[in-house]
Amino acid sequence: MNQCPVYRELKDETVSPRAKLRLIKAYREGTLKNDRVLRKVLSNCLMCESCYRNCPGGLHTTDAIAEMRAEFRDKYGLDWKKKLLKAALGDKRLRKLSAYWARLVYNNFISNVPMPLDVPAGALSLKNIPRLNKALKSMTAGTGRTKKAFFFAGCVDRFMFSDTAEAVIKVLNAAGYDVEISPDERCCGMPLLISGDSASLGKSARINIDLMSAKKYDAIVSGCPTCIVALKQKYAGIINGDAEYEEKLKKIVPLMSDFTELVANNIESLPPLKEINSTVTYHEPCHLINSLGISQEPRKLIAAAPGTVFKELPGGASCCGSGGFYHVYFPEIARKIGRKKADNIKSTGAEITLTACPACKLQLINFTRSASIKTEVKHIAEFLSERL
Repeated sequence: MNQCPVYRELKDETVSPRAKLRLIKAYREGTLKNDRVLRKVLSNCLMCESCYRNCPGGLHTTDAIAEMRAEFRDKYGLDWKKKLLKAALGDKRLRKLSAYWARLVYNNFISNVPMPLDVPAGALSLKNIPRLNKALKSMTAGTGRTKKAFFFAGCVDRFMFSDTAEAVIKVLNAAGYDVEISPDERCCGMPLLISGDSASLGKSARINIDLMSAKKYDAIVSGCPTCIVALKQKYAGIINGDAEYEEKLKKIVPLMSDFTELVANNIESLPPLKEINSTVTYHEPCHLINSLGISQEPRKLIAAAPGTVFKELPGGASCCGSGGFYHVYFPEIARKIGRKKADNIKSTGAEITLTACPACKLQLINFTRSASIKTEVKHIAEFLSERL
C-alpha cells in the first residue's frame, strides 16, 4: 500500500489498491449492491501503475479499475468534463482548433495579466503554467539517412511543448534517423481509455495504426511514454476481434519505442556531446518505469553529457501528481503530491531537473515555480539537443 501515492497522502485503507480490488470483487459477486461508493473510490486513482510494478503477485489493479470504469461509463455515461475532453481529442480539427484558441488566449491575455493570487487550473496555478509553443508542423525531417523513424508526437508535445518535439527530431536526426511526422495523427486515446471510454477509440486507433503501417519504418518513437503505452500495450484490446488490424498492429509493435529507449540503444551513433558542468536530477515518469520498465536508459543518456553531476531524486519514481486529468478531479491531493516532489527536487540542489514525459514536465514546472525553486525543468530530449 505504501507504493500508492494516493494512499500515502490520505492514509485511508479505502483508497488503497487492495481495497479497490476487494470492492470490485464484492460488486462482481453481488455482495456490494450499491455502486455509488465503488465509483467514488475507483475515481480516486492516478492510474500510475506503481501498485502493479511493486506487487509480488503481479496483480494488475489498474486494468481491473479501467474495466470497471468502462462498465460504469456504459451504465451512467461520461460527466461533462470528460464529454468535453472526448469532443476535443476525438476530432482532429477540433483538437487543433481548441489548442489554437487556448494558445491565443493564454499567451496574449492570461499570461500577461499580473496575478497576485494563485488562480487554480486543477492542481496547477495559471500564473505558473509556461507560455504555449506554436503547434508542431508535420514534416519529414532529414533526408538520405539509412534509417527512418515515424515520430508519434502526441497531443501535448504537438500543441503545447513543440520545443520538446523539435528536440526529439534533432536528436533522432543526429542518431541517424530521418523522421516523419504525420498531419493525420490522432490522440493516442489514453486519457479516454483510463476514463473507461475505450469504446470511443476504435476509429482513432485504426487511423493511427494505418499511419504507422503505411511505410516501412525502422522505428516508431514518441517523446511521451503514455502514448507508447497506449500504442504498444492498449491498442490490442481496442481492436480485438478485427483480424485485419490485429495483423497490422502485430507487425509494428516491435518497432515501438520510447525516445529514451531508442536513443540509448543507439547512443554510439550520436556525436560527442558538449560539456555542461551542471548538477542534474531526474524524475521518472510513471508510464515509463511502471508500464514500460524503462529506468536505466534515461540515466545512460544523462551520463553521456560530459561534466554532468547527477543527483538521484528522493522518491524519483513516485508519481508527480498529474495522473492525466486526476489533478482536475482531485486538486488538493495532487497539490500535496506535487509539492512533495518539488521539495525533493530542492533537496538535490539540482540546477536542471529532467524528465521524459510532457505531462510530468508541465507538473514539475508548475510546482517548482510555485515553491520558487531555481531549477530548469526540461525533457531529456531538450537536454541532449542543447548538447549537440
